[in-house]
Amino acid sequence: MNSDSNQAASNEAAQAAQAATDPTDQQPAKRRLVRALTSRLSFLDLVREDRDANYGYGQVGFRALAVHRLGVWLDSDEPAAWMKRPGNLAYGAASGYIARHYNIELPRTAKIGRRVHIAGQSVRVHDHAVVGDECVLRQGVVLGASDGDPSSFETDAPKLGRRVSVGINSVLVGDITVGDGAAIGPTVAILRDVPAGALVIPPKPRVLNDMSGYVR
Repeated sequence: MNSDSNQAASNEAAQAAQAATDPTDQQPAKRRLVRALTSRLSFLDLVREDRDANYGYGQVGFRALAVHRLGVWLDSDEPAAWMKRPGNLAYGAASGYIARHYNIELPRTAKIGRRVHIAGQSVRVHDHAVVGDECVLRQGVVLGASDGDPSSFETDAPKLGRRVSVGINSVLVGDITVGDGAAIGPTVAILRDVPAGALVIPPKPRVLNDMSGYVR
């Protein structure tokens, strides 16, 4: 892609991101978020950003995101027709490797923003989840559906805003929205919307002074 095309793509992405956070925009917040994430940016530019956000090519998070970006690119109208079949074969092999060896499921149908950091393995993302720019998904995070009803599966998916941090082994399920800048602590189950900037932590641990009743 030449410099003019890069500049046009960057301008379009910036305009979409601004529209996503514009309070005067009358569209629902979820629709504005998806619109921002689907703004055009070159495949290679996204991969380079993922490399930097995940600290290099050798990191598990980068590899999972690179495979995801490949799948999304193949579904777009950018690749030539002759590239689709070999590209999809390569995608299938790579995504299978990521799932088997790292236990990361990041479907190509999910909407993943820019500079997302996947910090660990065993991460599972709903087919139709939305993850905003600069989010962090740590070890064991699950973004899933609240039930197995096929008729509502597509809409029964979490939507994360920008710069959302999700702690180790936390689970977010159902048609919920997590606002920009929210932080989810470790081992938390989220079943409802979380406002922007909120901090969600697990219950306070209890200290048991007398363990005689628990030790045999």
